[in-house]
Amino acid sequence: MIGNEIFDPCYTAQDKTTIVCDARPDIKKPSGFVLKLTKPLPTPDVAKGPSSSASMIELEDGIICDFISGASGATDGVRSERVGYSCRIKGQNIVIFGDLQPGKVWIAEKGVLVEQKTSDDLPPFLVKDLKKVKIRTVWQ
Repeated sequence: MIGNEIFDPCYTAQDKTTIVCDARPDIKKPSGFVLKLTKPLPTPDVAKGPSSSASMIELEDGIICDFISGASGATDGVRSERVGYSCRIKGQNIVIFGDLQPGKVWIAEKGVLVEQKTSDDLPPFLVKDLKKVKIRTVWQ
């Protein structure tokens, strides 16, 4: 954070003392800013093995989706999975539900949120076109 603004995600370079924050690895031109640390970051206290989390993903159709930090939950009153990613596409509210499924080819569950007129007993969104899709690129 700088003041009240969050510059996330940050990526650690191979030298472990250089960090690039607010980067957009999905675009060709350089973005973000570099922080040079006085010493390497401590080793993270995480379980060994591959992680299924990502800061950003590219779906097989080229759509880029960003991780949603903070609280987000099921939107249709039925699904219990967290809405984990919001996808960048104009005119549609495409999201990724639940955890990514790592493997030789990673998989995500993509859906379109459609706003509905609500009453107290109806959720504000319905989920349409729910399907499993392949992930082309994962940024961790």
